[in-house]
Amino acid sequence: MKIRNYINIFLIITWMLVIFNFSNQTGTSSSGLSSKIIISVDEIFNKDLTTKEKEELVDKYKVIVRKGAHFCAYFILGT
Repeated sequence: MKIRNYINIFLIITWMLVIFNFSNQTGTSSSGLSSKIIISVDEIFNKDLTTKEKEELVDKYKVIVRKGAHFCAYFILGT
């Protein structure tokens, strides 16, 4: 087996462990991470939001961010 094959196997197993680690989070922990990502991205573009506006923004985009993260994680594994 060539060294490239070993590297590929290592990368695949490592990414599977990353997916397992994220899948092992509780719903509250995972939801909090999604909320932090949404707020962080929003602060780059719009810094003057109230707490209520941030909560509305998180409610609006949480499902999209979570589904997008799942898609990306498994897409990377599949490539």
